[in-house]
Amino acid sequence: MNLSVLAIHFSCVAIAVLLFFIVNWVGKHATSFGYSSTTLFEAPDESLALNFIIRTLPPAVLMVLLSAMAVASGNEELRLQTYWIAAYYYLVRAIYFPLVGIHRLINWQRFLVHAAIGLAAAWAAYHYLILPEKSLLPDLETAGNELWLAMLVFVCAVGNNVFIADHRSVSRRNSFVRHGYHGAARDYGPIVDEQTSSDLLKLTIYAVIVFEGYCRPPAIRMLERLWF
Repeated sequence: MNLSVLAIHFSCVAIAVLLFFIVNWVGKHATSFGYSSTTLFEAPDESLALNFIIRTLPPAVLMVLLSAMAVASGNEELRLQTYWIAAYYYLVRAIYFPLVGIHRLINWQRFLVHAAIGLAAAWAAYHYLILPEKSLLPDLETAGNELWLAMLVFVCAVGNNVFIADHRSVSRRNSFVRHGYHGAARDYGPIVDEQTSSDLLKLTIYAVIVFEGYCRPPAIRMLERLWF
């Protein structure tokens, strides 16, 4: 693999990481509209359409946008590498969850479905919009085709009012807390037992440890130790 190929892949990884943080930022500010964030205090109801769009379409949209910029700037060859952004984006998401210790809170079946649909959407955008060597900027002569986009927006607006309840989210949160408690009891049990005999106080101590572990997972604590 030559340096130019390495540079392309490195750039795609960097763009995928940037997209990951942008999507997380958007999701964080969309919780009041029904976005289901990955949190220990996850709301049980979520908007079906909003969550589907945020978790599946960003890579395809960014690919088309970057390809349009590449074609408009006369660097058509760069558009052919954009599909890697979608692949790296979902890889980054899959690595991030265990890295920060929230993998037990993730509905992995839904994640795989979203990743598959997102990659399929990226492939469709790549095959039908990016590969043809033409401008991707808006064209008034084909404005009639945008009626389909208006219909899509309408369907999304209707779907955004459909809320679903993830009943297994409670069991995932309980599993996360149970695993954190057993780990804390294994690592700090003798010290806690030496300090107090009150069961209530012990549970309070373990609750604080579990919550701190959620807020600052092992990977973050390791970086803090290295930095400070």
